[in-house]
Amino acid sequence: MEFRCKLDNIEKEKRTCETEANKFAVELLMPGNRFNFDMTGAEIDFDLITGLSNLYMVSKHACSNRILALTSKPCIIVHTKGQNITSYTESCAARNFLKKMNKIPDGTAAYSTIINQQWQNGFHTCKASAWLMKVVPSNEIYECTHIYRESETAMTILKW
Repeated sequence: MEFRCKLDNIEKEKRTCETEANKFAVELLMPGNRFNFDMTGAEIDFDLITGLSNLYMVSKHACSNRILALTSKPCIIVHTKGQNITSYTESCAARNFLKKMNKIPDGTAAYSTIINQQWQNGFHTCKASAWLMKVVPSNEIYECTHIYRESETAMTILKW
């Protein structure tokens, strides 16, 4: 039996075939029970994303999406090209916290990292109001950005 998405399934707002295929692929490549076991007790950081993406042989983007789908911790991962936000993923605990914006906020560690083209070695504290539209405990969040120079993209982890 052969399965192919038609152009209409991909281009239309109702992308049920593509959505179902993506869910199947995620569960096939990163089974929930096993993946959840492998991330239990670990901090959400670039070491976790890199380690699990290597273990499951998937992209860091796909791996970070799976981590956020399974965690109970508040966390957002923002993907950028230059200073422009291209996409983001939120954990359930962080849903609807991120401000609606197109660019990385000025004055954040992510902004400095991207402008200076340098990796951050660890998390830096930041005023939550720079990124979030909701109040969080202590009004601070932690952010860390890694730049991928070959693709001119970056990934920023926000957590609290």
